[in-house]
Amino acid sequence: MKHTRRLATRAFRAETGEFLAEGPQAVREALTVPGATIEVFASDGGTSQHPDLAEAARAAEVPWHVVGDDVMASIADTVQPQSAESESANPFQQTSTQQRGGPRPGGF
Repeated sequence: MKHTRRLATRAFRAETGEFLAEGPQAVREALTVPGATIEVFASDGGTSQHPDLAEAARAAEVPWHVVGDDVMASIADTVQPQSAESESANPFQQTSTQQRGGPRPGGF
């Protein structure tokens, strides 16, 4: 969770090549890119409101974490957190580690 919270800073996003996709539609789109979604965090309400997202995550073998509203608020970049967020890798961005020949985030 600490890693996910650090994605709130631009420097950490640039270093890792990862970002948070906030909201059900953003998570839905992130899940359509093979290998891009690292994990999904959802509230109880988000899980029950969007069973299609939970199924898409299972089908893509992406971990789905049901977390409390307090956790959603701590990782959200918005005042009113959405019901689902995904930690995703940006397939179009090379991180400083990758430029030095290190591994790519998300395994691709």
